[in-house]
Amino acid sequence: MVLFLVLILPLLGAAAIAAAPRRPSIAWAGVAANGATLSLGVWLAVRVVRTGPLTGAWGILRADALSAFMVVVIGAIALLASWLGVRTMALDLHDGSSTPGRATTYGVLVQAFVATMLLAVLAANVGVLWVAVEATTIVTTFLVGYRRTKGSLEASWKYLVR
Repeated sequence: MVLFLVLILPLLGAAAIAAAPRRPSIAWAGVAANGATLSLGVWLAVRVVRTGPLTGAWGILRADALSAFMVVVIGAIALLASWLGVRTMALDLHDGSSTPGRATTYGVLVQAFVATMLLAVLAANVGVLWVAVEATTIVTTFLVGYRRTKGSLEASWKYLVR
């Protein structure tokens, strides 16, 4: 159950951001989701160190000491990045280099990226791991090209091809 919750939290943040696309303050939902992911990751790490590996989803998900540590690292970096992203999107909206719709897309993509990274470190099945890594690549491609400038679109294309 806890492994599902780790994966669901970023998706709930993405759903909250997508549900209210015209409200700039909704970006804090991503920060809250990532903070909760970090907290749950710390709890998971303590539990795994004390009692051993944890499995879920009929053996598809697994958390051992290394993957629990990676959940904590992903949660911490996601929390910091989404916190900075709130300010960055506010500045972009203020100076006109972004629109509320594109800011919403950015917030949803960041949360999707966090969810796919978490799935990759918690996967106990090579097929699930492969799908998670490929999903991470696809989401990252859209994040790289987010600004839609010639340089960012070229970089996203090169990222996808190479």
